[in-house]
Amino acid sequence: MTIYQTSKSKLLETVTSVLAMDIKQKKLFCDTPYPAPYKSHCVPRLLVLISGEQTARFSKDGKITHATISGPLLHFCARDSLLHKYINGTPYRALSFSYYPGYIRAMEINCDGITAPPTADDIFFHSTEPLCKEGFQLIELISRLYNCNQIEAAEDLLVPLLRLTIDTLSKSEQSPAKKVGVIWGTLCMALRNHCHEQCNRSDLAAWLRITPGYVSILCKKHSGKSFSELKLSFQFEHAEKLLLSSNLNIEEIALSCGFSSSNYFIRQFKSTYGVTPGEYRKNNNTAV
Repeated sequence: MTIYQTSKSKLLETVTSVLAMDIKQKKLFCDTPYPAPYKSHCVPRLLVLISGEQTARFSKDGKITHATISGPLLHFCARDSLLHKYINGTPYRALSFSYYPGYIRAMEINCDGITAPPTADDIFFHSTEPLCKEGFQLIELISRLYNCNQIEAAEDLLVPLLRLTIDTLSKSEQSPAKKVGVIWGTLCMALRNHCHEQCNRSDLAAWLRITPGYVSILCKKHSGKSFSELKLSFQFEHAEKLLLSSNLNIEEIALSCGFSSSNYFIRQFKSTYGVTPGEYRKNNNTAV
């Protein structure tokens, strides 16, 4: 088992020193390739490459590309965007903040360019509180500005986001949640966000770095459902929202929720709800 540090004081010391650096180089990763890759990170992230180089795989204009990025660099990756870093033989030092609904996962990575993190030189910290409401509003605004091609205005919000992150971490203690709880929460979030895609147990297992069998164990233990049943429940959850808040027809909703055909969707929906999707929409009568 990998041993790493959980020192909040050391982490905050590094973050404070990063603020003092007044990093000028900034970059946004907010493009989502089509079709959207399953192995995205699922949550927004604020990252700091303090020094060194990293090879990054990311999406730009709907296509997957690679590039070498150099520090110091302050960068942001939107929830549904693709950004993966690879060890390329060059040492680097970096910070990463992942904004989950219930907590922040903060990391300080000191990579020698050879050994994959985490190592004993790295710091992993899970807060007991999520990022504040104002922080999530900044994250939403960054993405909106990016989509409006207001890149510089979006980049100007990265330092305020870092300051709000520091404020949350400074008031929090290390989360007592066991690793299995974090894995289960991440699994559910990933499956909910990607239930409309052709993802399976093996896809999730590879992304979470666990076995497909363990995915099944977690699903049964925490939900009482098999993996397929849990995925189907998230598909129906998405379908309900579309039925009640959109003008999409049944076939369009079926495809949007990952069903191979509208007939199959209708059969599965009626088996679960006792009525067809059309009847469900009519009975609730709230479609726009």
